[in-house]
Amino acid sequence: MRHGPAKKIRAAVCICFIAAISISFLDIKGSVPSSFINSAVFFQFIPSLIKFINTYSGAFIGFIIVLILLLIFGRVYCSFLCPLGGFFDIIIFVRRKIRKVKFRYTKAHNFLRYSVLLITVIALVTTGMTLITILDPFSNFGRIITCLARPVFISLNNLTATTLEHFDIYSVAPFTYKPIQISILLYTAIFFAVATVLSLIRGRLYCNTICPVGSLFGLVSYLSAFKFRVDKELCTGCGLCEKVCKSNCIDSVNNSIDFSRCVCCFNCYDSCPAGAILYSHSAIDRNRTISAGRGKEGRRAFLAMILLLAIRPVRNALAQNRIVVYKMNLIPVRKNVAVTPPGSKGIARFRGSCTACYLCVSVCPGQVIQPSLLESGAILLPVMDNRKGFCNYECKKCSEICPSGAILPISLEEKKLTQIGIAKFIKDNCVVVTQKTECCACSEHCPTKAVHEVIENNLRLPQVNEEICVGCGACEHVCPALPHKAIYVEGNYLHKTAKPPVEEKLKPVEPEKGFPF
Repeated sequence: MRHGPAKKIRAAVCICFIAAISISFLDIKGSVPSSFINSAVFFQFIPSLIKFINTYSGAFIGFIIVLILLLIFGRVYCSFLCPLGGFFDIIIFVRRKIRKVKFRYTKAHNFLRYSVLLITVIALVTTGMTLITILDPFSNFGRIITCLARPVFISLNNLTATTLEHFDIYSVAPFTYKPIQISILLYTAIFFAVATVLSLIRGRLYCNTICPVGSLFGLVSYLSAFKFRVDKELCTGCGLCEKVCKSNCIDSVNNSIDFSRCVCCFNCYDSCPAGAILYSHSAIDRNRTISAGRGKEGRRAFLAMILLLAIRPVRNALAQNRIVVYKMNLIPVRKNVAVTPPGSKGIARFRGSCTACYLCVSVCPGQVIQPSLLESGAILLPVMDNRKGFCNYECKKCSEICPSGAILPISLEEKKLTQIGIAKFIKDNCVVVTQKTECCACSEHCPTKAVHEVIENNLRLPQVNEEICVGCGACEHVCPALPHKAIYVEGNYLHKTAKPPVEEKLKPVEPEKGFPF
């Protein structure tokens, strides 16, 4: 039995990518640099491809590098770089530690896998991103981390902070968490449960049957230069390779490997006691095999794929104080167009580009970008929910890290003038009218002063200057009116450019005669 470095290198690279991507999603302090996040998600195939299509920029060619690696080494993406595939491997590894797992060869479900791929491609061209959103492995991993792991992580952080406070230690700050919708939570939990059960029972069945990326790579892998094969002269027929193959693609009876399903995990290579599993170039003689565990060439091929990643910590979240509301209003808020983040250009483009990985949800310091099931008008796409938060006037983090180009990079100056929506005021919902009380929280929090106070019938009411309003939602977020908001943001179908806010110049104070105080 061989114990070469190939399997260890694969595991190390996979763990590094899972850790880096998880850190990007779990950052609650806002301290992980955008450059780190972009590096962590650079090789994710679907987001990189969509971003390239959206921007036609060479800066987002991670998918091309993945294709080159595929043509040379086979489906190394699925075992080295895919976080969902790595998650499946971790589940299989844990189960093997608890109870010995024995896989067996099964025939490929080619009709199903290639039908899913074909339908996904047709849907992408004709109807949009819906199937990509549901099936993309990176986006599914992102939803699992954001919707399931992140709340647990925040709870542990807050528990630690509370515990340390009893000992007068304040090095860990508590985090104010805005709960996500129960519908998207249930959806993600169901996917997580089904995917976990599938991986426990059938290994990489999801990757080789349902995942469109895996099916596409299965087709391209026929052209791969290096492939696993069985040397029939060396094989003793022990069947160990078949028992450890998580892709169920090794037929030990016929000494054959279905390389279209092989994810290059090197389990079979390390388990073979006779050295009959070979990893060789298709044009090289069998006796001149290139072993991933032997020689300098094999080491260089896999060491070249290791990325060195690093992190640093910095930043906090804010809480809001609200006035007591004792009179409920009656006019419901009906939004016609969902609000999308600055840099997305508008709702139609956002729907056609977003894979719903929820990375923007995780990095948004104001927690205004929230997971949703259907609220955006498309399945699973995130929405800007101003009840949970508002778009920070000085922040453009989501535009810096979006892996699919659904939110394009935007300068802070441009962002401050991007009108993603316009605030609308419902007078009869305002607490100033219903309770005859002073409020004006909306005008106080408006960063551009598009919402300002006017006197009407001896009441100080808000008024919206739509020309300078950027639709950040600060007014809607702080509005205390219940159960319906008195001021809300109606999204712009296409983002517009607002006029710069008017800066009030201070008048010079004339010196008075006599004492100055």
